[in-house]
Amino acid sequence: MERAKLDIAAVKSRRNLSDVVARHVKLKKAGHEFVGLCPFHDENTASFRVNDAKGVFHCFGCSAAGDVIDFVKAAEGMTFMEAVKAASQKRSSNEKRLAPPTPKRCAGCDWRSSSCGDVIALSQISFSM
Repeated sequence: MERAKLDIAAVKSRRNLSDVVARHVKLKKAGHEFVGLCPFHDENTASFRVNDAKGVFHCFGCSAAGDVIDFVKAAEGMTFMEAVKAASQKRSSNEKRLAPPTPKRCAGCDWRSSSCGDVIALSQISFSM
């Protein structure tokens, strides 16, 4: 489980959230945040904020909030695993490619039919990029 947390944290930190959001929303710099119109509801006044330092977004109009994975899930209609894979495909140019881990069986369970399989799949996704 710890391995999955590390991989998800790495996926979240690979790109600035504002770069991902800017593919869907026109953002303007406002202090240390970016503001724009919310992609999740119709509005005339910018109530959607993106904070790269914290890696989160929030809309004061519809209360949509989250991180890069939450945004990709909502904006592109993906499942969690699809969003993790999509976010992990956007690597920074200075990041080194790592060798994929060798899947191992958990003691006492069949990892192919349990949540352990999700952890291994997530690891393989993040290392295959």
